[in-house]
Amino acid sequence: MMSFSDSDTICITTVGTTNAPRTVPGITGFKWLLRTSPGPHGTAIFYILTIRANVTIRAIFYSHRRHFLGMRELISVEDGDHQIYTLLVSPGKTIQCDVTFTVHWEKSTVFAPLGVYEMIDSSNPRCFDAVITVETQKINVHRSFLSMISPVFSAAFGPDTKETITGILDIKDFSFETVKNAINYCYGPGPYAGKIFIGG
Repeated sequence: MMSFSDSDTICITTVGTTNAPRTVPGITGFKWLLRTSPGPHGTAIFYILTIRANVTIRAIFYSHRRHFLGMRELISVEDGDHQIYTLLVSPGKTIQCDVTFTVHWEKSTVFAPLGVYEMIDSSNPRCFDAVITVETQKINVHRSFLSMISPVFSAAFGPDTKETITGILDIKDFSFETVKNAINYCYGPGPYAGKIFIGG
């Protein structure tokens, strides 16, 4: 058995919400998505849909301010739509779900290692969560990834900084070419090496 983690957020509505499917790095062909439907007495019912895997699901729910709301575990579920939790929550609220999938796999199952660039779906508008502006150009980036590998970005995107609140990091001390090379170095080699994600 091997365990893999992912996270998604969902906005509660009166008619229910279905997020886009997500892949989990390391589990070839596996996808999951988070959805809600309205429940009785002002509750929201959460479901996790899994595709192409026999997994144990451990889901932890938080408010948008990271207050713990609840946890649930489903053991050895097959493909399908699984009701996992019910919360008393008002429409318009955003809920975060941190999920761990423990895969019950056969010897023939292949867990392919992925490079950073292979985990990035640049066609997904929610893929990037920050922008670096240099001179007149913009570079789309992932603040958590850059903060994990660089103390400079970790400080810039720390709690309650302007950059964290706005999602914009304005760099004035270096040229665009220098910043571009630094970002490419952070993301490492891959099919998009040298072609960082230039914003509009």
